[in-house]
Amino acid sequence: MSQSILTLWGLLSGCLIVAVMVVKVSRGRRLKITLEDFIALALSSLGCISSIHLIYKAFSLEELREILDGDIVTLIIGGLAVLWVSGKEVIRIMGTSKNTNFRGSGYGISVVSGFSGSQYGN
Repeated sequence: MSQSILTLWGLLSGCLIVAVMVVKVSRGRRLKITLEDFIALALSSLGCISSIHLIYKAFSLEELREILDGDIVTLIIGGLAVLWVSGKEVIRIMGTSKNTNFRGSGYGISVVSGFSGSQYGN
C-alpha cells in the first residue's frame, strides 16, 4: 500500500471514531468505545478506502480493463460489496452497543437447524 493510502486510512479511522462518539453523545448514550468497536472501525475504514480505490482503478486503468475483459464487472461488484459491508459495520457501531444474535449484527444472518428433536424420538 502506498503512503498516501495509509495516511488516508489513518485520517478516516480517526474521523469515524470521532463521528461515532458524537452520534452516541447526541443520542444520550454513554461515551464508551470498546476495543472491539475500535478495531472494527479501523478495519471498516480500511475496507471503504480499499474498495473505493479498487473501483477507481477499475474505471481509470485501461490495462486492467484489457486484462480482465468481461470480468471487470465482477471486480467492480466485489468492490461495491466490500464498501457495503464496511458501511453497515460503521452504522452498527453507531447504533446499539451490544448485539448478541446474528440478526442484530446487520448482516441478516439467521441460523435454523431444520429439525427438532421431538420428530426423531428425543
